[in-house]
Amino acid sequence: MDVHAFCKFCSTGGNAMNRFVCACIIVVAVVVAMPSWAKAFTFPDPTTNAMLYGDFYSYSLPILAFQYDQEFGGGVGPGNPYYVQSTAGHIKDSIVIATGSTGTGVNTNFPGMDNAYPTPNSSGVSTFSTGTTPDPGFTPTMPANQADTWDSTIEAFMGQMGGQSPAFFFNNNQERVEQDLWAYGQVKVWSSTGGATAEYFDLASPNGDGTGIFGGDPATYVSPTYSDASWEPTPFEDYIISGGDVCLNASGIPVPCGSPDAVEGPFPHNLGENEAAYAVFSPELNAMLAAWNGDSPYDMISMDFRMHSLNSGYEQAFVMPAEFLSQPVPEPSSVLLMGLGFTGLVLVSMRRRFRRD
Repeated sequence: MDVHAFCKFCSTGGNAMNRFVCACIIVVAVVVAMPSWAKAFTFPDPTTNAMLYGDFYSYSLPILAFQYDQEFGGGVGPGNPYYVQSTAGHIKDSIVIATGSTGTGVNTNFPGMDNAYPTPNSSGVSTFSTGTTPDPGFTPTMPANQADTWDSTIEAFMGQMGGQSPAFFFNNNQERVEQDLWAYGQVKVWSSTGGATAEYFDLASPNGDGTGIFGGDPATYVSPTYSDASWEPTPFEDYIISGGDVCLNASGIPVPCGSPDAVEGPFPHNLGENEAAYAVFSPELNAMLAAWNGDSPYDMISMDFRMHSLNSGYEQAFVMPAEFLSQPVPEPSSVLLMGLGFTGLVLVSMRRRFRRD
């Protein structure tokens, strides 16, 4: 298949289903500048294919896999580029933010960053937070470290992207009787020397009820941390709903599976510990990362990651390089800031809470 023609087809769309998720994801060949392990994913335009949660867009990997299969065949399992395996062996060479798996590799990250935080790996523990879990340790090459977040130098973090943008992947491993969990994330970009004001990017519900906005505009969201440094997210309000079955209407927009408008689905998202359910990214954060250089006063990137209502365990959050088609232009103020220096996880979900009947 001609890759350029394929991507042009995906960008221009076609029928309503194509506009929702034209399956323009390709695992591209490794380029010289990329680490030998890296795979770069290509995702379609988020404004017509993803839910917005605060500063982050969230893609449903099962729905993308379904649409890819509809267009090109091959099924929705192994071989489909949206089928993202998340076993310890598959993610050990990625940047792993948090994992319930054990063993050297999946828990040990690259020089200049924290190792992976341990998430609950058995039932009985219902919450997780980087703020209450002991710091997993870091390498001596990191100039600063916060006790309540996953931390990395920007140089080390972007060095693993190989010139691409970061995509945060998340897998949901609830018990089938109760598939929903709630999650929240915040990325903080800061200066270890105090030479610049910290920048914040939230993965949070903009509606105060766990839901998002289909194809929304990230420029309309402002992190509450800017106005209140002591602000804390609230479960079931600021946290995002993750899990359960999702259906689509005729326009490819997520709706409750019991809705009379549902025409496709259900699409399960409680896929277990070995398969990622969601891929999320922030266009503003990625634009800033792309423009960062060693002269910037910002040198650190940190991630606050939390989960609530867990009933099984082994949820994982990890980062791999990706490209995003027709992603929105960042705010002019952000571009201006990047002319002066750098400013700017994980995870999850669809529009509202869905439960299995």
